[in-house]
Order: sequence, then C-alpha cells, then structure tokens
Amino acid sequence: MEIKNSKKLLSEIDSNLKIIFNSSALLNKLKDETFEDVVLKQISILKFIEKKAKVKESDADLWIKKLNDINGSKREFIELNYSNQDDIVDDINYLSVYVQNMFKKPLSEFKKDDIKLNISSNDNKTVDSKVNDNMNANPMVPPMFQNGMGNQFNSPENYQLWQNEMQMMVARNRLQQMVNTGEFYQYKTKPLIIRIIKYIISGVAIGLALISILIGIFLLLSNGIKISSAGKEDVLTINYFTLISQIIYALLFLWIGYIFLKPLKNDNQKYSYNKFLGYMMLIIIIYFFFSQITVSFLYQNISIVESNSQQKIGFNGFIVCNFIQVGLFGIALIVNILGLVFSPKPDIERINAKLAQIMDELKSGNNKDAAKPN
Repeated sequence: MEIKNSKKLLSEIDSNLKIIFNSSALLNKLKDETFEDVVLKQISILKFIEKKAKVKESDADLWIKKLNDINGSKREFIELNYSNQDDIVDDINYLSVYVQNMFKKPLSEFKKDDIKLNISSNDNKTVDSKVNDNMNANPMVPPMFQNGMGNQFNSPENYQLWQNEMQMMVARNRLQQMVNTGEFYQYKTKPLIIRIIKYIISGVAIGLALISILIGIFLLLSNGIKISSAGKEDVLTINYFTLISQIIYALLFLWIGYIFLKPLKNDNQKYSYNKFLGYMMLIIIIYFFFSQITVSFLYQNISIVESNSQQKIGFNGFIVCNFIQVGLFGIALIVNILGLVFSPKPDIERINAKLAQIMDELKSGNNKDAAKPN
C-alpha cells in the first residue's frame, strides 16, 4: 500500500510523541499499561510508515528505546498491516482522543513542560542524551522569582511551567476574542437548519408569552363567574399560583424570543444553538406538562366549556388560551429538541491547531500573525 503525505503523517506522530515525552504528567501516566499500549501503537505506526516511505534513519527506534527505558520494560514494535490509509489516520488521531478523555484537555495543551526534546533523522544523538542535555541546561530565572513571594518559581523548570501556563491563558483569551468577532469559526459545519429553528423558536416563544399574558387577563376577568360542572354549580375564584406562573412564563419566553431573534454578529452566533437556553426551555416545558397537562385536566376543561358555552368571554377565553398554550408548548418541545440535535459540533482539531499557532507566535514574539484568522 502506498501512503500519501507520508512526511506529514510522520511529522504529526513525531510531534505527538514529543509532547508526551516532554510532559511530566503524561510521562507519569506511562506507568499505566493501557496508556503505554496506546503510545506503543503510535511508535509502531511511525515504524510502519517509515518502512513504507523507505526512511533511512528511523526515529521509531529511538522512541521505543525511550519508552522501554522509562518503564524498564522490553516492549517491541506491534506488527501492523494496513490496507487503507484512513485506518492509519484514525489510529493516529486516537491518541489525541484518548488523552482528551483521560485528562479532560487536549493533547496540545501539554506542549508546555520542562523537558525539551528535539530529534530528527539528521541528528545522531539518542533520545536519552537529548533529554539529559536539556535537563542540565539552566535558563535564567528573572530576579523577581528568585526570593520572597516568588519561591515557588525558584527553579528554571517551575518558572518555565509558569511562563507556558501564562502563554496558554493569553492564547485562549485571544482565540476567544477571535471567535467573538467572527475572525475564527469554531465549528465543523454551518447547518442552515439551525437558523430556521431559531426563527421558529423565537416565534413560538413570543407566541407563548402573549398567550400567557392573555391567560392572566382572562383569569382575572373570570373571577366570580358561576359555572356548572358535573351537575354542580361553582363560583370561580382567582388561582394566584396559576396567575403568577403565567406571568413568569410570559417574562421568560419574551426574553427567550428576544435572545433567538436579536441580530447576530458573526457565523459563530448564526449557526450555533444556545444550549443553555435549550436545556432551560426543556425544563420549563417538562415542568409545564407534568404539573398541568393530564388526560383528566383536558377532559375536565372540555366538559366545562361545553356545559358553560353561554358564559362570559373571560372564562371561555381562559380555557381556549390554555389549549393554545398546550399546542405551542408541544411545538416548542419538538423544535427545541431538533435544535439541540442539529447544533454543530466544535472542531476540536482546528481549535487546538489555532491555539498551538498562537502559542508559537507568542513564543517567537510575533503577536500580529497569531491574530490572523484561519
């Protein structure tokens, strides 16, 4: 099987392995056999591609030696046999997925530790010697971190870690600004259905707000009306709990309608679905249905309307609006679920790549280039 873009794949694996062996957190995790197996497979994939690409000097040999030295083991390359390049790419990407699930942060965030590895096919040094050389290096620690309040930074390693954490924080803030201004699009797709769903949700939300206001008005108008139900006559009195609930519904849905309808500044806002509002609407709708909508509730109200068709408009209007409200809540439930389902997924790889680019630009001092969109 011929491997396309073999240099790119080799570079990606090599970069990932450098991150792992540069990070004390990931190095400690190598004691876990499962993680060790994942890393070993990455090294074996590197060896597989090197053979196919006929690379003369193998970096994979250096990496497996380093792995065995760290764990005191004698692991050997896994025999791999790929027939499809997509399978190779999937296995390479699995490392990032595994680290993300294990540490709850992407692999690229570990590019900030104390050991600096730099291996290449043109360098005859072993990985061990390079680690030792870099660990023996003594970068200058600024005087402000040498005494007093800065005792926690009194070693080059701690200072370097602090510096990288600060750079990562700056990079995250800068990326967030680019997302907010629309310079960087953070999702994988731009689903048009989300824009349609937003318009429907805003319309339904405003409709629910108006219906809630009408229900409150009709509730007040029906106070004191005599009605007959099941052969008995009753006098309606104001249910203050229902009145307060309708006022809350009206305010909430006016706000939700405004949020979904307000002008959107960029594609990140246009094609994303506000999950906080989505889940809040689910809670409101579920509460509404469980607290008010039952078969007996519907049957009882239909019977009362039929028995009191000549009554004042206040009472009948109250009942009719209740049924309209039920229908609108049902529409809101369906459309809201569709919005949550079709909401675009963040493009984690692209986000991490942009963060890495900004970090590199910060380290090189070229801040303008870091702000350019992808």
